[in-house]
Amino acid sequence: MNRTSKQNKSNNNNKVIYIYIPVVPADLVPGITGVLMMLILALILVTSASWFRTRHYNTFYYSHHFLFGPFLVLLVFHPTSGMLKEQTNWRDHWPGNADDEDRPPPVFIPMKGYTWLYVTIPLAFYLVDWSWRRVSRRQPVHVTRVVVHEPDVIEVVVDRWMSHSQPGQYVLLQCPVISGFEWHPFSLSSCCDLTHASWTVHMKTRGDWCKQLKSLLGVEARRDDIELYVDGPFSSPFCGVLNSKTVICIAGGIGFTPFLCVIHNLMYN
Repeated sequence: MNRTSKQNKSNNNNKVIYIYIPVVPADLVPGITGVLMMLILALILVTSASWFRTRHYNTFYYSHHFLFGPFLVLLVFHPTSGMLKEQTNWRDHWPGNADDEDRPPPVFIPMKGYTWLYVTIPLAFYLVDWSWRRVSRRQPVHVTRVVVHEPDVIEVVVDRWMSHSQPGQYVLLQCPVISGFEWHPFSLSSCCDLTHASWTVHMKTRGDWCKQLKSLLGVEARRDDIELYVDGPFSSPFCGVLNSKTVICIAGGIGFTPFLCVIHNLMYN
């Protein structure tokens, strides 16, 4: 076999593979980002409807908490294509003077985008607040007593001092065994005072989170192993009820819990 035939055989054995890497043109960036943002907003809008939220609360919760981040990223890149132009020599070439041959032609350049500035500053405050909450919420409490009020209400008593608690306030509770992301608000049915160092919440076990918490706390042997994280207390418009001389309280169902806290405070203080 001569040298030429060896080279031909070697060239036939060496295959060239071409890899095509698609590149999105700059003028398509606003269209793609705009469509994606509209899809995210549509998903948030649908999951926010009352009929959807009551049936699929977890989908509503996670869609709102995990879609706003991609939306803000798309919002930052949306105006970066330079599609919007601004005139730089408007002093020499006023709009409407296109027929004047003595004037220089208009010069247009892409407009500067400041969306990143309007997004990063509020986002920085949000991250600081989120970080502070992550640190302050990491103090677990244990449930000391559970009272089941048939058919679907449980009373959870926590024997731990809560400073600055007042009637009408509410707290956010999280159970890491059930979910490490979900925080649920509950009105205080009794708060800490001079005679009691415990606080109580009443919850109606209609949702999946409350049903799982009821099943976990229902076993007394496992109750000490269940930890709850508490954030609060937080004020509500009902906190000023004790400042009035005459108050008419109207409530029904589980909505009676903040009034129960007021009655408890009036009886013992």
